[in-house]
Parts: sequence; C-alpha cells; structure tokens
Amino acid sequence: MNRHLIDRIALAGLAFALIAPLPAGARDEAARVARILKATPLIDGHNDWAEAARDEAGYKRWTLDLTNLPAPYNTDITRLKAGMVGGQFWSVFVDADKPGLVQVEQTLEQIDWVKSTIARYPETFELARTAADVRRIHAQGKIASMIGVEGGGQIDGNMSVLRAYRDLGASYLTLTHVKTIS
Repeated sequence: MNRHLIDRIALAGLAFALIAPLPAGARDEAARVARILKATPLIDGHNDWAEAARDEAGYKRWTLDLTNLPAPYNTDITRLKAGMVGGQFWSVFVDADKPGLVQVEQTLEQIDWVKSTIARYPETFELARTAADVRRIHAQGKIASMIGVEGGGQIDGNMSVLRAYRDLGASYLTLTHVKTIS
C-alpha cells in the first residue's frame, strides 16, 4: 500500500478519534483528571522555550506571539493550557563549549527573555520563588514560572554570578549538563 495513503488513513483515524464523543467511562476519567489538576499543579520540569526562541527567532523572539506557535516549537500558551500545566521550570541553557563569560551573558539574556515573557503574559504566567507562590499562582489559574540554569559552566566559576541568578529568579543550577566543570 502507498505510504502516503497509509499516512492519510492514519490521520483520518486520529481526526475521527479527536472529534468522536468519549464513552461514559472515559468522560468520567477526564473529569477526574481535571478535578485533580485543578487542585494539584502539574509541573513541567524542563521547558526549553528560551533556548528554542533564541535559536529559531533570534531578535524577533522579544516580540514573538507565544499563543500558537508552529513547529519546531514544542510548546505554546494554547498547548500549556490544554495540557493543564500548573507550573513549569523555564530552562535557560547555553552551549557549554562557549567561553565562561559568554555563557554568563547568554544566560542573563535568557533569564531576561523569560522574565519579559512572564511580564508580557501576566494573565497566563507569574514568577514563583517558593512552593507557596506555586500554590497561590496555580489557585489563580495561572502557570507558576520557575527558572533553572542548566549547566555549572554558566556561572564561570563565580559564586557571585550564582547569587545574581538567584536574585533574578533562578531556582536551581545543574552542576553539569553536557560537559563537566572539573
């Protein structure tokens, strides 16, 4: 059978499954999941949006409409809401092979982009620094936003840089990502 025909049949089946009414048992499960996620925030532990926006949109990322994004983006506001995400760690990652000061500069730029994005969409996102913040923000129907720095090289061996990241809202630093810092 022709591969394109198989793809079209599979797509038609998927489309039918998405528009077909759910059986009663599945509706009950969906309602149960919705109740649980309304009370308990589902946390995405690693969202690469900041790096992807830098790589894909360059300087246009500062004004990119994040509501409905095409491929290659794996997320947008519409999908976060549909997935009932209650919180996310915005991962700020830079190439570990870059010089230390360049890593620091690019990390600061990504943190700035994350905070700018949160400010651009205050009805959707809010920066969370504590677990209490996460619970409060989730109760308001927004996505609690935490920031994580994805590599020890991004502090260029300087604990003052780490403290500055924390002051800017970063909640964690991985010691290594793709390259050790020995």
